[in-house]
Amino acid sequence: METIALNNLTFTTLTDEILAGEVRFHPEAIAELYRRHFQTVYRYQLGRTGNAFEAEDLTTVTFVAALEGIQKFRGSGTFISCFSG
Repeated sequence: METIALNNLTFTTLTDEILAGEVRFHPEAIAELYRRHFQTVYRYQLGRTGNAFEAEDLTTVTFVAALEGIQKFRGSGTFISCFSG
């Protein structure tokens, strides 16, 4: 697994909140957040819908909403708050 350095740290060692704050400057940070949270979001959506295809679509929609929410992220609170817009 390739890790990306940010001031002698790697994206894999940074907290979600720090990564969320870095997305504007380092687009690779969103890939790490996606990697960390995809399975959790997908499993949640699959449990809600019972349909794998619908769960995949909703997972995509959820991450798009989170990405839009990240633009408003000011570093307070948690990354998961971005999922609520």
